[in-house]
Amino acid sequence: PDRIVDLGAGSGRFSVAAGRLFPKAEVLAVEIDPLACLIARANFSVHGLGARARVVSCDYRSLDLAPIKGSTLF
Repeated sequence: PDRIVDLGAGSGRFSVAAGRLFPKAEVLAVEIDPLACLIARANFSVHGLGARARVVSCDYRSLDLAPIKGSTLF
């Protein structure tokens, strides 16, 4: 995939695992809990995904994903 989207990411452990499995994919973690967002950001940093991963703090039902060329893994 070119993009990985983790809805309800929590601490980001799935996002980190998927990002490590697909090293060229952009990783987007979506989480509504602010504390979980901080933990996910820390996990991304610790595992070296910071440059190509980001955490969005919102309800995933209101997320507006921009179209990309390529595939998205949910």
